[in-house]
Amino acid sequence: MCENIKIIEIELFRKQLYNNLLDKVSERLKQYLQQKEIQHFVLRYIFNKIIERRVENDPVFIPEYSDICYLQVEKDFEFKNIQINVKEFVQFIDNMLNENAILVKNHIQSTLVAEENIENKYENTISFDTQTNSFTYNNKTYKNISNLGSTHNPELYPYIISLNIRYSYLHLSTHGLARDYNKMGYSKNDGFEIFASSFNHYFDLYHSAFPDLEKPLGSLGSFFESVEPDLLNCAIKTVLSSIRNNKYTQGEETKYKECFFMSDIYKKNSKTCYYRSSKNRYKNKVMFVNPPFDMVLMSIVFFIFEYLNIEYRTIFTVPNWDNFLFLQRMKHHIRTKKTIVYPKGTLRFINHMNNKKIYPCDIAEIYLHPNL
Repeated sequence: MCENIKIIEIELFRKQLYNNLLDKVSERLKQYLQQKEIQHFVLRYIFNKIIERRVENDPVFIPEYSDICYLQVEKDFEFKNIQINVKEFVQFIDNMLNENAILVKNHIQSTLVAEENIENKYENTISFDTQTNSFTYNNKTYKNISNLGSTHNPELYPYIISLNIRYSYLHLSTHGLARDYNKMGYSKNDGFEIFASSFNHYFDLYHSAFPDLEKPLGSLGSFFESVEPDLLNCAIKTVLSSIRNNKYTQGEETKYKECFFMSDIYKKNSKTCYYRSSKNRYKNKVMFVNPPFDMVLMSIVFFIFEYLNIEYRTIFTVPNWDNFLFLQRMKHHIRTKKTIVYPKGTLRFINHMNNKKIYPCDIAEIYLHPNL
């Protein structure tokens, strides 16, 4: 399972590049935003890029221009009264992402040349201490988060350590909060998590943002990579137009109403299809949709679910923000059976990176039932 590349060293190289990117963005925004706000701004930019990430892209440094990211910057600058040209700033970030992607690619090539057989070196340089439940690599200690590592799966150690590094430099700990599904009475085979990670998932079936490191750990891959491309493009165009006009824009979305939303459905003979619409052995499971708290990203997810008859019960867990156009549409959708609003401080989430319990803003839980 371990690839013939030195993935930990490559991830440490990404960390160095990402921190440099953060420093350069901070120089331009520090008079307007606090450091944590800048970290969150850049993280959202990366996650919005992931929506349209291509197979050939670096998992973190995605250079292609994105209308989604442009709108994010435009709205953020308007809200914070940041007096910087939006077009120039977007080009500034994308140029850095492009430079970093090239540097990582070159670094990987040089690593492949230097290390002909990296698997044996992993066994020699990574140690696992069962008493402290931690890994040691090159004299640095990494926590065994969520107990992913054991003495029986040493081939996974590089992925676990690399994911720990990536989550840390992206400042993802509070961006990937999870519901306490165990306390809610669910067993691990009761559902799918559409937005989770190898660190914070509860159910056995889950999607996550970084398949390059998380598929070996059990992830189904990115949610957006599983959406049929034409439908995803339609969702993006409709959402961006609606937000800019501050009202829902009727597009060509009705032609997708009969489609199933996962691309796997078109692989009729695929034994690995989790979302087959006929004779679906997973039909009694629940889809739990807890996306990153970004209005554009969540709106795109709402659009995808709004126009498709998913044959699972679906529960959205999202911030109950005011003036959230697509949230209001989803609350009144024909398949929405109920909406529960939890005031700030009353609904518990878990940060599995440090096991802290967090009670964030007002939260809305929206329950959709299939129309079979």
